Amino acid sequence: MDLSKNFSPDELQVMLLICLFVLFFCIGLTLILLFRNRKLSSRTRKMAYHIFGLKEELQQEHARYLSKSERIDRLKLDLENLAGHLNALAPLFEQMPFPVWRREANGTISLANLAYLRITGDDKITGKEHQPIRELHRDISLLMQDKQQQKNSMATYVIVDGDRRFFEITEMRLADGSVLGFAIDRTEYNEKRRELEELTSMQSDVMSSARSGMAMFGADARLQFYNQAYAKLWNMQEEWLAQMPSYGEVLEYLREKRLLPEQANFSNFKKDQLALFQNLLKKKEEYIYLPDGSVIQMTIIPHQQGGLLFIYDDLTEKIMLERSYNEAISVKRSTLDNLQEGLVVFGQDGKLQLCNPVFTEIWNLPSNCDEKQQHIADVIEETKPFFEMSDDWEAYKEQMVSSIMSRKKIRQKIERADGSIIDMSTVPLPDGATLVTYNDVTASERLQQSLRAEKQALEEADDLKNKFMANVSYELRSPLTSIQGFAEVLQQEYFGKLNQKQQEYVQDIYDSCQQLNRLVNNVLDVTSIDAGFFELQMQPVGVEELVTPLFAEAEKLATKKGIGWQVEIDAKNAVIEADAEKLRQVFFNLIENAIIHTNEGEVKLHIAQANGQLRVKIIDTGCGISSDEQEEVFQKFYKSSNNTMPGTGLGLTAARHIVELHQGALLLDSEMGKGTTITCHFKLVE
Repeated sequence: MDLSKNFSPDELQVMLLICLFVLFFCIGLTLILLFRNRKLSSRTRKMAYHIFGLKEELQQEHARYLSKSERIDRLKLDLENLAGHLNALAPLFEQMPFPVWRREANGTISLANLAYLRITGDDKITGKEHQPIRELHRDISLLMQDKQQQKNSMATYVIVDGDRRFFEITEMRLADGSVLGFAIDRTEYNEKRRELEELTSMQSDVMSSARSGMAMFGADARLQFYNQAYAKLWNMQEEWLAQMPSYGEVLEYLREKRLLPEQANFSNFKKDQLALFQNLLKKKEEYIYLPDGSVIQMTIIPHQQGGLLFIYDDLTEKIMLERSYNEAISVKRSTLDNLQEGLVVFGQDGKLQLCNPVFTEIWNLPSNCDEKQQHIADVIEETKPFFEMSDDWEAYKEQMVSSIMSRKKIRQKIERADGSIIDMSTVPLPDGATLVTYNDVTASERLQQSLRAEKQALEEADDLKNKFMANVSYELRSPLTSIQGFAEVLQQEYFGKLNQKQQEYVQDIYDSCQQLNRLVNNVLDVTSIDAGFFELQMQPVGVEELVTPLFAEAEKLATKKGIGWQVEIDAKNAVIEADAEKLRQVFFNLIENAIIHTNEGEVKLHIAQANGQLRVKIIDTGCGISSDEQEEVFQKFYKSSNNTMPGTGLGLTAARHIVELHQGALLLDSEMGKGTTITCHFKLVE
């Protein structure tokens, strides 16, 4: 289009000046937007550079035009080019993704792009016939009230399509007094910044409450953050840490306090540590072994914003526990391997978890059966050769699996086809597993069977002996009674007087009959007690009534032996519930036994009462009984090693049994060479 045909040279010059003004305005606006927002397209940047170059060309060409006509012709051409460029820039201005506007000196908005109009709700650039463009925000017009101020910014929220968006708004004053403004949507940036602040705050709270020692050093290697665990671990004063020391100073402190491993060259060590701030790109873990034996795990993590995060965990106790645990496991394993019992543990899922060599040996299983973790059913299946079963095997296997996994304590004996006997017991464990032990008791079972058979044979022999002795005793009693009766007749001289020798013989016959009668009675008493049909005729009896008939015979025996006989009774009015005949027989047997085993000194009968009890003591000064034999002398037919006197060895046995049947107690106290004391305790009748 030829503008010279429609406009005069003066008009063309004015139009050229206007175009230059508009061009300079667009150039400034474009450059500002270019450097304020890096997100502009490459096409936009090229266009801006092109326009800027066009400006320089126009200035150079304008200087070369010497004549008015030449300048006019050049202006016409430039005006056409400028019009073309303006037509090309107009869509770019309209389609800018952020709001751009121009505010006149009177405060009204004269120019705005589509992004601005979408926010305010206006769809056309204002003209005289249109309404004024509305403000993007009510406070923006206050930005440039200061006429001396060339640029100002603010950040505020603006409602866009019902959403609350955060914009960073900037206005700049132009040469003609108008203001160029634009707004950048920083909503996502603001939200990310707020999330980062919240995350940083939360991270700081977590680190402060963490049990691990944590310290954050910045890119300048100076302390930025630490928690209480860090200060406590390294015994650092908070006043010193508040000064934000460098990592090098921290290393010097730790070295001084001997809280670092010994280093041959500390300077090189320190240099290597500080180099981590430039070289470390990923997390690094290492263990620190301190001179005092402590073990610290150090984790170094590069921070996104520069610097390093140090995390320290004191593993001393954990390592000691692990060492103790490993030692305990080793001891446990060694103990299990050396047990005489076979041991196996089945888990809650029925799989074999643990077994010892004895278990595999008993059932002839592979030594590494615990590594296979077989199911209990498979393990029992491998023991099938030890059982002679065909049709019942599956039922037996199912019953064994059910019994073991029932989590009940079970004990049973398993008889195998080879004749061996296995004692099996199960114990439920707290973790849901089941412990099963197997013990080969074949030898002990056979020994027990042999002992039971021997015991039965001995019991039968003892029973036969008791029956024999009882029968013999009963058979002896009748002739003894006759002999004793005839001896008494002869002593009374019913059929004529006897000479001295005859009287001695008759007395010996009578004494022998009485002694034999007492022996027979002892045998009968013991056999009756063992048989369980010994009966007492219990009734109240006085102490004097009970023991007085014994004095004459006891004194006679003591005189004959050439020893003394004494009686002390401090309970003459005492009464006990007793079978007088049997108890009198017990006392006489004890007194006679004491006299027989006393060669010199005396035998004393002492009777007293105290605390509702009657105490009868027979005290002698005989040879005594050794401590090893004091309990054995109460066994049937037992005679002490220093007893050379004739007798059956049943007297003390019968005496203890009869006293205990009276709800009493018979105790023996003896010392070799000093004598023996036998004490009988009875309950008094109130």
